[in-house]
Amino acid sequence: MLLFLILSVVLPFALQSDTFPTVDKCQFGKHYVINHVVFNCSGAALIRTYKPVGCTIVNDRKGQRLNIGQVHNGFGFVYLCHREGSAVEYKPIRCLLNEVEMESGMRLRRNNVEYECMKDPEGPMKLKQVFTFHNFCHPGQNGTLSQKKCEGQSSHFIHSAYGIGKPVSVDILRDTVIN
Repeated sequence: MLLFLILSVVLPFALQSDTFPTVDKCQFGKHYVINHVVFNCSGAALIRTYKPVGCTIVNDRKGQRLNIGQVHNGFGFVYLCHREGSAVEYKPIRCLLNEVEMESGMRLRRNNVEYECMKDPEGPMKLKQVFTFHNFCHPGQNGTLSQKKCEGQSSHFIHSAYGIGKPVSVDILRDTVIN
């Protein structure tokens, strides 16, 4: 019973420790992270603003920060922290297979595994892996990569991280968005 009482009091606070408050409740000067974008809370007494100022590698406010224009090699992808107008975007720019960078649309073969770098029109990327379990319809013969499927294959996708954030200001007294 005592354990239940302690958990019911402590757990809600522990779960809220890294939450992202709405702009009208943010603390001036504090940084918040959502979807790999770092936001700074600023403003005056009745006006509050969230402004994207950079990115993080890990989707956590304690994660390593990236400044605008910085590039980072992550698991499976090369990422860029990019400003487009007033928005900040943490976006994949290439796939990464060990030390080999692959542009979107590029295919690469290693033994019985074929890799393809694919870009989603919305911004994220994925790295497709196709494993072939035999050598009878071996994709990639004569230096070409497979254009069709054959029996005895398994596919797997590694999906990139992606985030975009735009600034927003609110008038707390009038309860309206100002932008």
